[in-house]
Amino acid sequence: MRKIRVILVDDHQVVRDGLKISLLNADNIEVVGEASSGEKLISLLETITADVVILDISLPEKSGIEVAEILKQKYPELKVIIFTAHTNEQFIFESIRAGAKGFMTKEASNQEIINSINDVFDGKNFLSGTISNTLLIDYIEKEKDPGGRAAQKIEALTQRELEILTMIVEGNSNKDIADKLFISVRTVETHRTNIMHKLEMNSIIDLVKFAIKKKLINI
Repeated sequence: MRKIRVILVDDHQVVRDGLKISLLNADNIEVVGEASSGEKLISLLETITADVVILDISLPEKSGIEVAEILKQKYPELKVIIFTAHTNEQFIFESIRAGAKGFMTKEASNQEIINSINDVFDGKNFLSGTISNTLLIDYIEKEKDPGGRAAQKIEALTQRELEILTMIVEGNSNKDIADKLFISVRTVETHRTNIMHKLEMNSIIDLVKFAIKKKLINI
């Protein structure tokens, strides 16, 4: 059985060294490369093959989220785990939308790092314990739906609004949506306002969470 091939991407050598130490006891995982930036990672992938990339968000030039979007297009089979000190909801959901299959804090234990690699390699999604607990509490507090109100909200959307909602949570800008649907930016903005009002949402992050929970998009 071949090992899972991993590339480590962080602009601090000490972090990459720490990750390598964390993986020493994982017999089925092999670090095949490392890079200090997204550009160096892309160059590296032209010469070696990997299964999983552990990617910091705060990188020079392009952010880890921007790099994840590039990888999704150029290497769709490559699994990305975001590894960061940032646990803000916005970073989490932007990472998911960019194609990351895992999101892990830099406080993660050695075993948690190993588990994350195995899980995403097996086709699962992975969130660090602290992050998953935060999101779970948030879902329970903010998105309880005992009376089926979410279904009613979705049914209130027109077909065009559902189409635009999907495009919004996939990361398309108003201009992107307007160009793809051959409508004006002003029309997209009007639809967007109507969607937020009908779903009783206050932000794009709320829309993303709602769409993921109700399986309007896949992650």
